[in-house]
Amino acid sequence: MGSFLHVAKSTAAAQAPSVQSCREVWLARAWQQFAKKIPTVTTREHTRTSTRDIRHLLCSLTRGAMAAPERLAMTLPRSRTASPETRTSTPHERRACGYQPDPHLATRYDAAAPHWHLRMHRFGYTRAYAHLFTRLRAAGWFQSLGSGGRVLDCGIGTGILSLTLAEVLPVREVVGFDVAPRMLREANANLAAAGIASEMHCVDAHRLAQDDASFDAAVSAHILEHLVHPQQAIAEMARVLRPGAPLVIVATRDGLTDRLIRLKWRHAHIVAEQPIAWMRAARLENIAVFDIGGAFSPSHWLSRVLIGRKP
Repeated sequence: MGSFLHVAKSTAAAQAPSVQSCREVWLARAWQQFAKKIPTVTTREHTRTSTRDIRHLLCSLTRGAMAAPERLAMTLPRSRTASPETRTSTPHERRACGYQPDPHLATRYDAAAPHWHLRMHRFGYTRAYAHLFTRLRAAGWFQSLGSGGRVLDCGIGTGILSLTLAEVLPVREVVGFDVAPRMLREANANLAAAGIASEMHCVDAHRLAQDDASFDAAVSAHILEHLVHPQQAIAEMARVLRPGAPLVIVATRDGLTDRLIRLKWRHAHIVAEQPIAWMRAARLENIAVFDIGGAFSPSHWLSRVLIGRKP
């Protein structure tokens, strides 16, 4: 009888879907979509780098990176205090690790612009951002916005981060920066449709033309990975913030999912502690890290959020 129950339990466990299997299925489908809809620019350096990344990916799989899925829970995103043991990498170290700025980045994002907004919604980012901003508002992070503030959005894309923020908190104007002109046009149209004033700039975030202390909040999603000097960009975003204003950074989560996406988008690998060190170097305070999205949401696997306040 005991052996029969053991066999029955083993069979049921084998048939039950796991977080690991769901993740593998999603990754396969997501990769197919990236490959179909986003043109790949083929160069000798691109091919050599891709081969190296594939080799590293296969090595991680051989070591059993997917053998033990993470323990995830469908709960509110948890915050954790930033670890004091941080280390800042130099641009030379980032290049030595194999990262080179992608000269075709703007072209890639322009090609993705028409369907980017819908894709982010399907990946769960709209709900994840709304949940995050609701929690941050309750915790008093956005008191600087008052009855309507001015928001900086670096790497604005189609505006999904700013639009979600404006649904939860009063936003009077959004000033967006991006290197992809078509993304900026999409963002401008989306913000105008929502009744939000906007101003767009087709430059990267290394050097902002805005005055010191001219914004009530700053947000940024997935740009640090594409910059040669991400610490300089964070310092610039902190510079233009008014005292008491928050900086919210959505960064790519380090892990296997990031390695797969990196094969297509050519972004740099950033370890978890680096953005924390950069935010501290910019003299931001109360730095915290948040998970976003539910256990089965792609946004959870792909991203995490860091937030700090200008003193």
